[in-house]
Amino acid sequence: MRTIRFLLLFILLVPLKLSVAPLEPSYNRVGYKQRGEASYYAEQFHGRKTASGEKFDMNALTAAHPRIRFHSLLRVTNLRNNQSVIVRINDRGPYKDGRIIDLSKAAAAKIDMIRYGVAPVQLEVIYVETGPITDRERKENEERIRKQEEKGIRIGPTPQEPPAEPEKDRRSSILERIRRLLGKPKEKQESEQHTPPQQTETTEREMPAPPKQEQQPPVQENKPQPAPHASDRSADAATFAGINTYTLDGTIRYPEGFGVQIGSYNKLEAALQVGHHVEQTRLANVYIQTGWVGTVRIFRVLVGEGTPEQARELAAKLKARGFNGFLKQHY
Repeated sequence: MRTIRFLLLFILLVPLKLSVAPLEPSYNRVGYKQRGEASYYAEQFHGRKTASGEKFDMNALTAAHPRIRFHSLLRVTNLRNNQSVIVRINDRGPYKDGRIIDLSKAAAAKIDMIRYGVAPVQLEVIYVETGPITDRERKENEERIRKQEEKGIRIGPTPQEPPAEPEKDRRSSILERIRRLLGKPKEKQESEQHTPPQQTETTEREMPAPPKQEQQPPVQENKPQPAPHASDRSADAATFAGINTYTLDGTIRYPEGFGVQIGSYNKLEAALQVGHHVEQTRLANVYIQTGWVGTVRIFRVLVGEGTPEQARELAAKLKARGFNGFLKQHY
């Protein structure tokens, strides 16, 4: 009888030992964080093939990392200004000491590091593909996560990533299977004798929404806010929800060099109305740059792009038309 029990134990434990897969590297798990320097690459690599097989697009929000799994989504935060961007890994690199990630030009612009070239950052893995999916499903996942990020929702483990079974529970499960094979009764666990109230855990946490714009005072306006025109009252604030530079119709742009800031407003309608007035001068393109000052949402009106000398000439022309302003670098 003892021989039979020993053989049963041997037959059961040997495959269990062999079937225990090595743990996934920590950098391929949701929640992994890393700090270091970020750089970016742009025109000279635009259109070239990346390590994942895709063509590099400097205008897409992608990045290169030495080892994180392709198509993982990362939140990259510039530690100089606390601005963040969500990027998808589709390439390998950088390979210079101290550098932990190479961003596309568009991603670098999102966190205001173009002027520096290199910036201290923290990256955090927020999504990892755990199985084969179609390109369409990948794109839908990415869009969903980006929208949640814009709304202030922090992403936790996805349904594709079930939490790993704790080591203690795994051992208990193995021992219970052995007891059943040997015909022994199940032992009562402490958790069965004294069952505590159940607690639920959430995988997503909604951050407090920014204060409503109507409740905030104006922020350092250069001139009195005009009353919103009827044609501007229908402006869709959701179109200007990110921290970007937009055209007056809400298209994201990345203007180069310097422009002329002629106003800063805490209401989108006021900024758009002033922007349309300046647009009528036909002196240069007009942009709305969004951002925060503390807890106050602001909308800056910027005109033109170019060298500091060109911006000074533009400022003089705008002043002649009644619009006072000052030079401001776009990124």
